[in-house]
Amino acid sequence: MKHKSVWMTLLALVSSLAWGQENPQQKIRDAFQLDKQGQFAQVIKQLKPLTTVASMTTPELGQTWILLGIAYHQEGRYQEAETAYERSLNVLRKHPEYSDQYATALSAYSTLYRDKENMEAAWKMRMKALHMYEEINDQAGIADACASLAELAITQKHASKAREYLSCAIEASKVARGLTEDFFAALSSTQGWLNVADYNYAAAESEYRDALMLWKHQHGEQHILVGWGYVLLGKANAGAGDMTDAVDNMREGLGILENTAGPANVKYLLAELAYSEVLEASGSHTAARELKTKTERALQNFYRGQCVQCRISAAALSLQ
Repeated sequence: MKHKSVWMTLLALVSSLAWGQENPQQKIRDAFQLDKQGQFAQVIKQLKPLTTVASMTTPELGQTWILLGIAYHQEGRYQEAETAYERSLNVLRKHPEYSDQYATALSAYSTLYRDKENMEAAWKMRMKALHMYEEINDQAGIADACASLAELAITQKHASKAREYLSCAIEASKVARGLTEDFFAALSSTQGWLNVADYNYAAAESEYRDALMLWKHQHGEQHILVGWGYVLLGKANAGAGDMTDAVDNMREGLGILENTAGPANVKYLLAELAYSEVLEASGSHTAARELKTKTERALQNFYRGQCVQCRISAAALSLQ
């Protein structure tokens, strides 16, 4: 299950802008609002022209490339996302005064590597970001990095390490400033995921409901995070044996993801694959088999088209 720490990255990014100035910073702030609404194609349309503006300052250009990377990533355009993240790191690398933005770029980039299933590179990028946040005593950044490291540890079946980093995220969040409901929703979601890994489905259901409530309050009913929240809750329902709720929540989540991300988006496809497992568990074997076959074929085509395993970037290699 892929969780969303991207919005914390965006919050850290935009909070560093010098408010009150117009163009290009106004366009960057406008793009941030579009991203919060899940309008990633509009983010790309808004920001791509800025990358060729000669008057852009180093932080403005770094911010623009990070936001573009996040938007491309959410659109499922992994190669373009990777290029954008590389550009952001190249812009910021020689400017230690912008180490907070560099850490933000690493955090966003690590999420792309996680979704490309290169956990080693994702882990090293997140650890480097965490160390940079610690050096500048950025408690919000520390909280976000620790929460994401907990997710990666769960993916690698390291429950004790996941609990360690969850504890780190919770402690940092107590003194951090500027954390939004998105962060606490992601934290609840991660705790739910750990409960699923421990087969404690009732606790997972409770955590996912909390996360879903926070995402709805922050973004309204029609948002990618809300759709994904229903999918997560549906999986926990199925684990608890609540098959009626599982099917209902999965269908609700798929409907929202179709309306927001689109049926060709990788998140929608992953949700369909999860739904096929719920259908199988509920006894709808034929429907489950047909959906799984169709979705696996679509995912294979997506990953082949994105050349997901083609290369490890220069940024990732530098962390080896």
